[in-house]
Amino acid sequence: MMDGLTPPTLLEQMTTAVSYLRVASRRDADDELEWLRCAQLVNDGEYLLGVVRSTAAGRGTDRDDIAMSLFAQAYAFRIASVAIGASLLSGGERLLDVRPANMSIALGRHRPNAVAMNHVKFGSGSLNDVLFDEHLAPFVATAHAVANERADNRVGENMLWGNIATGCAAAFGAFGAADHRAIEFFDKSPEPVRAAGQYVESTDGWAWERNSCCLWFQILPDDPFYCQDCPRNPAA
Repeated sequence: MMDGLTPPTLLEQMTTAVSYLRVASRRDADDELEWLRCAQLVNDGEYLLGVVRSTAAGRGTDRDDIAMSLFAQAYAFRIASVAIGASLLSGGERLLDVRPANMSIALGRHRPNAVAMNHVKFGSGSLNDVLFDEHLAPFVATAHAVANERADNRVGENMLWGNIATGCAAAFGAFGAADHRAIEFFDKSPEPVRAAGQYVESTDGWAWERNSCCLWFQILPDDPFYCQDCPRNPAA
């Protein structure tokens, strides 16, 4: 066990290691930002869809499915970065409390961009159980349900899980840990996460490859852009 390591110290180490992560306690968070409670995003589909629609034009689309897809991926990265970063920097010994009731997000550049924690404290349980069972799996269920009941375009559950898995892979990459630690994490993840993609060996090490498209390419259909990990890219 890492003697003397406190939750605020671990949070400071995370934001020092990855300078663009914006994570703080609610006490220290930017008061000028509009903070959205994760518990409401995870549990209230109508509220989630309203927030997602507010970001659509800024992402260059008027389609609910594309906006929900891109929102989900950014959301997963921000939440996963807190949980995965804390675990990596503590040698797997510590987990920050990333339950929805303890977290809020703020939007920036029309996507989840900052995280605030009501209480910066250690959580209990395994990384995978807390991150997925208590937060990201309920988020996917809510997003999928409301998007297929209220949205103008249907949103596939596999696509959402692809975005969740890619957000987690991006979190490992941010901390320079796209290695055996990331592979072990995915091996222990729920089946929809394992089915969403895989690490492949490349000349630069291990690279994430997803099995479903996030629909980003449809924002500019006449000049489509494919993400580096997109399955629409050639296998090489």
